[in-house]
Amino acid sequence: MADDRLMQRLEEQLRDAHATNARLRENNAQLVNQAQENQVRVGRAGELEFQLEQASLKLKQAESLTSAAVRKQRKAEADLVDAEARIEELERRASSLQERADLLAELEIKIADAKSAKDLL
Repeated sequence: MADDRLMQRLEEQLRDAHATNARLRENNAQLVNQAQENQVRVGRAGELEFQLEQASLKLKQAESLTSAAVRKQRKAEADLVDAEARIEELERRASSLQERADLLAELEIKIADAKSAKDLL
């Protein structure tokens, strides 16, 4: 009878050990799956970090190009103001020269029409 109880107890312990072993295997499988998922996440995070670095570099490049374009636009605007001022000055000179040319043309006509020096005075 003692042997039967001992055998029964040993069988119970064996069943408990098998159940514990099954739970531990299941937990281990879950942990392995979680570890694999974490590795995938780490890999994806690395890819995203690389993409972020690339986007950051492109942004810096775009900012640099924008700054250069703004500088060129400001210079072009300043050059335009200078050119407009130069055009105004040239138009004033041309107007003055045209007035002189008109006077000379009138004098030439008077000279051509004059019969003597008295006619010119």
